[in-house]
Amino acid sequence: MYKLSKSFDFCYGHRVYSQDVVAKYAGNSDCPCHRIHGHQGKASIHMEAAKLDHRDFVIDFKELGFVKRFLDDNIDHRFIVSTKDPEFERLVGISVDDIENHVRPVYLLDGEVLMGYRIIVGGVDEHLDSFFVVDFNPTSEKLAEWLYSGIQKLIDMSPFGCHVDYVEWSETPKTSAVYGE
Repeated sequence: MYKLSKSFDFCYGHRVYSQDVVAKYAGNSDCPCHRIHGHQGKASIHMEAAKLDHRDFVIDFKELGFVKRFLDDNIDHRFIVSTKDPEFERLVGISVDDIENHVRPVYLLDGEVLMGYRIIVGGVDEHLDSFFVVDFNPTSEKLAEWLYSGIQKLIDMSPFGCHVDYVEWSETPKTSAVYGE
């Protein structure tokens, strides 16, 4: 089995609205991830193939450029917010019931794989342009699964003979979550 990986750095914010720690193990009951906060993130994409392609690649690193473009254009310096967050309306200023009138879909590659939504407004609204909207709690584990699923769907539609082994989503240099199937 041949394996390769490529990593992408970016900054993002989120809020883990469901955080609830067991104080006995955590040392206290404080839930800092429940607050609005940011990270210097990294997504590492790990690919594998049973055999190399006609160029002797699993996949050319450059062909993973769509991941960088997606992260740079939609996640970097944005706040990932879930429509399921009980504070969504207060954070964003738009009702979840009315969200369809205020968002545009965001795809991983030219309309291929839907990944989430960006809020649209007339003119430039720096506050609303700061959000990337998803429908899940943006924990590292769920973000790793989300990115894995999107990339794998795209790879499945491609001419490449490889697949995503796993995605590692790092919030800090010391913490990460991994998802693969």
